[in-house]
Amino acid sequence: MPPSQRGSNEARAQHRQAASDAPAPAPRYPELQAHADAVYDRLSNGRIARDAGPILDVGSGNGAALASIVEGTGVRGVALDRRVGMDWLGPPGFERLAGDAARLPFRPQAFQAALLQETWEWLTNPAPALAEMARVTRGRIVIVQSEWRSLWIDSGDPETAQEFTRLFSGPPDPQRRAPAALLAAAGLRVIVDGLETIRGDRLQRSSYAFELLRLLREYLVVQRAGVRARRFDEWRAELDERAQRGAFGFSIDRRVVVAEAQGEPTERAGDRGRRR
Repeated sequence: MPPSQRGSNEARAQHRQAASDAPAPAPRYPELQAHADAVYDRLSNGRIARDAGPILDVGSGNGAALASIVEGTGVRGVALDRRVGMDWLGPPGFERLAGDAARLPFRPQAFQAALLQETWEWLTNPAPALAEMARVTRGRIVIVQSEWRSLWIDSGDPETAQEFTRLFSGPPDPQRRAPAALLAAAGLRVIVDGLETIRGDRLQRSSYAFELLRLLREYLVVQRAGVRARRFDEWRAELDERAQRGAFGFSIDRRVVVAEAQGEPTERAGDRGRRR
């Protein structure tokens, strides 16, 4: 395990131990745990748990992704999405709010940090949203987005696997600006812009590969109706057979971009920061 991930595991463990909330449950997808710990480490930036927040999570959905990062640490904040009617699976201590990311109803520098996780691809015009996040955040902004075109599934039929993953990811958009460029345009200093690879060799209901294949089938067979159900299910059955033989594997890259205000030091271990 890389040193940065070891450090984040220790930081989050310390924050969980110090928190008054009940211990966090086991991670939903074990393959994502080291990645989630590293994201938390970047958000907290060396601060103790009570000063790591409040955090603004933009595009929270049902809160499951947010919970994988902060649950059990005692960190609090606001979970914002276009609607809040869905069942909440997120952590306690986060106020749910319906709103527009391009018009955030908060005062300047109201949050210690902000998170945009698996939401970037849904922003039709991301520049105003990032500018608003920069306005209301006094610390770091962390963007996490899966690079769907990097999805690789170990199959005995690699041509079909590639066809399905390409249909799922769609063609690249050469006109779409990268998060780092827009963050810099908003006056922030980009300190991290890189890829983290998530790998796994399990294909069980509790695995991330199982969820990825569920998403592929839902999009290709049901929503897009571009692949016949029988064809997909036969390919899926071959993957199950490979998994039973211990011959299955998958990988996917996630882009992680971290930016902060120009006056924010890169590391502030032990610094309590400003309170909301």
